[in-house]
Amino acid sequence: MCGIYLSSSPSSEYNLSINIEKFNSLKHRGVDNSSYLEISSTNKIFLGHHRLSINDLSSRANQPFYTDCKKYYVLFNGEIFNFKKLRKTIEYDFKTQTDTEVIIAGYKIFGRNFLKQLEGFFSIVILDIPKNILVATVDPTSAKSLYYEKKNRTISLSSELTSFIPKSNLLDNLNHQALEIYLQYGYIHAPNSIIKNTFKFEPGELIEFDLNSCDKNNFKNFNKHFKKNNHRPLEELIIEAHKSRLLSDVPIATMLSSGVDSTLTNLIYSKLNKKKENVFTLGICNSRLDESKIAVKQIKSKNLDHKILYVSQKDILNEFKKVSIYLDEPFADSSCILVSLLSKEISKKYKVVISSDGGDELLYGYSRHRFFFSFFWICHLPKTLKNIIKKILTNSWFQGLLGVFKIPHLEIKINKICGFLDQNEKTKAYINLIKLIPDSITSQIMKNYNGDKLIDQFQESQSFKTIKEIDYNFYLPSINFKNDRCGMQHSLEIREPLLNFELVRSQFDRKMKAIDVIISKKTFRNFLKKNHINVSKKKYGFSFSQKEILEFDDFKILNEFEKDLNYLKDLFNTSFIKTMIMDFKSCRKWTTELWILISLSFWLKNKI
Repeated sequence: MCGIYLSSSPSSEYNLSINIEKFNSLKHRGVDNSSYLEISSTNKIFLGHHRLSINDLSSRANQPFYTDCKKYYVLFNGEIFNFKKLRKTIEYDFKTQTDTEVIIAGYKIFGRNFLKQLEGFFSIVILDIPKNILVATVDPTSAKSLYYEKKNRTISLSSELTSFIPKSNLLDNLNHQALEIYLQYGYIHAPNSIIKNTFKFEPGELIEFDLNSCDKNNFKNFNKHFKKNNHRPLEELIIEAHKSRLLSDVPIATMLSSGVDSTLTNLIYSKLNKKKENVFTLGICNSRLDESKIAVKQIKSKNLDHKILYVSQKDILNEFKKVSIYLDEPFADSSCILVSLLSKEISKKYKVVISSDGGDELLYGYSRHRFFFSFFWICHLPKTLKNIIKKILTNSWFQGLLGVFKIPHLEIKINKICGFLDQNEKTKAYINLIKLIPDSITSQIMKNYNGDKLIDQFQESQSFKTIKEIDYNFYLPSINFKNDRCGMQHSLEIREPLLNFELVRSQFDRKMKAIDVIISKKTFRNFLKKNHINVSKKKYGFSFSQKEILEFDDFKILNEFEKDLNYLKDLFNTSFIKTMIMDFKSCRKWTTELWILISLSFWLKNKI
């Protein structure tokens, strides 16, 4: 895990001090070594790398890395888990035991198509001096993000948007389309970024930049091979995926919650790991959403050192403010606060931790999947009937009745179902289950709202595979963003075995019926039962009550937000937002909308 930054400029535009400043904004991503090179070819090129050393800890493995002929240079962030296998196919005089050297040697001999063979999570930038081009790519799930910016004849790339956030006039440089996307989905999807004229690589994308003309050549889905058939048993692929993630020259820990995926990951890891397993669980004090006691009961092993970090509402509120400082884009998934708190604790002794994210995308594990495949026929109901259903769902009396059952995140679930009912096409109805704020509310909050442009990108399809593609291209990058930023802020690499691409590819090839989706996690549960583990059905999604945090300390965070509305007056209808705040204080309405707006306000306040 590392931080990479490169900039190529004509000599007249090149500024070393500015490049060093942008490069140093990534220092938290790699605390073991920081190095940069300046190269003069047709342009002046700055290559910088902050290293978190995990494999081949020697100084020989530091980057920027280059071939003996000094014609090919590479900046690499991530891990390649099949690099030893690939190394055997390359005739090259290797000097290190790193995956980095395999990347640049393979590229030199085989060209860009060699990069399709990489199995892992990565962002890579290669300077090819003979062709006078930059070749940049990210892995198929976009686990390691990469941004680029073109100004005049200068091309710059960075692991984080931090390098490109302007020091002044930030509000004038905000991308309003990206802001609309954030408000509705809580995350900004590629290729957009919150800053104008700065772009995020899409999952699996490769771009070649011509250093003479500054033109770019895009190869969408370069690293994706969904059509490859794979008939190996799922259980075998899962174990192999976990085994590959153990590649490390430093100790590894694991995260554990009460969910099926997390329990499975820890069980497999305990069987593969000969040493004592170091497991970390987060507990929330005095909360009905606390999973720590359930997690402890499910995994019982003599080969286990289990640590539980308990946090209070005050801890969560304080971390909420800190997280907004180091997130390079606005982000409203509140679980990032818990990931940050746990990462901070784990990083005191470890550089690598195993997580179980990706299982719900792999096997349709979210409640929205079960809802969609059970009720997709609702899309074809008459509009009059759908409006009646929406009226019932949004009725305060009905919501009060549902409140008796203490359904987690009830307000957001009702919003999503209403958005689902607004669509006549199944694919777009599913996207509305991902959406956090419906169009009808967004148009009241935001000035000059132009409508949801993202949803129009998707064509209607009868295939369930389309739903999985939406999850991987549209939803999963937000989870990877969370894990990357919250882990790397504390110089911690978070690995997700269930995002192994061969495993992912095998599930894209499966022909599934609706009933298969509804019972999809049965595969994982059966594996656990073989090992005498019955997983609790109480799973809260690694979350806490946003409502309780907004209420905490006599609405402290809300009152602070109301004072800071000046930051948002040019973007949003602040009078409507003030009404939302009053509604929340009186009847606890608008929890999700206020959380998204407060997250944005904190982010702007820390960047301006």
